[in-house]
Amino acid sequence: MFPLKMFPGYKRSKSGKYSFIEEDRAEIFSFIMNEIRKYSDCPIALCKESASVWNKVGLPLSKCSCACQLDSLNMTAQTG
Repeated sequence: MFPLKMFPGYKRSKSGKYSFIEEDRAEIFSFIMNEIRKYSDCPIALCKESASVWNKVGLPLSKCSCACQLDSLNMTAQTG
């Protein structure tokens, strides 16, 4: 519908979606998680996010208990 425009630091993933670089995603998720923690201790998971980002924000990969499409074995292999 609109012409694509690339911005510095953005990349196109294998899924064909544009996203922030990993460091920026981790920073955004950390901020959001800190805001959530001000009000709740609810479980937090980053479904469909890379194992590296989980590690950068301090979430244990074993805590993903949602019905996401990630293969936990692949996530664990990425951290090795």
